[in-house]
Amino acid sequence: MNFTDHIIRDVLLAGIYDADIRREMYGIDNILQKSVNEVIAMVEKKEMARDAHSAASTSAISSMKQQKKREQNQPQLQKKPSKGDKSKQAPCPHCKKMYSLHREGRFGWNSKPFDMCRD
Repeated sequence: MNFTDHIIRDVLLAGIYDADIRREMYGIDNILQKSVNEVIAMVEKKEMARDAHSAASTSAISSMKQQKKREQNQPQLQKKPSKGDKSKQAPCPHCKKMYSLHREGRFGWNSKPFDMCRD
């Protein structure tokens, strides 16, 4: 007897990412007697329903509120050093050599002062 379809169906059901859909699929009568294509179609229907429900709830929020949420979730950007800060120097705690606290790199000026010199 060829058990390929049974194995594929079992792996498919066990590998469903969404735990709620996986539980629902195991609760369906005679799920183990259905063909692999029928099982795939049923899982896709459940996923489409889940995605449609979540998309509807997010579209109900106004764009202004969505923008506010995005701004709140993003970390606060550190301020760029002023011209006076850019020219500040300090002695290195290890070698006592003077070094610049701020340096311009390929991504711009560092906002947090260096603790010690490069050397």
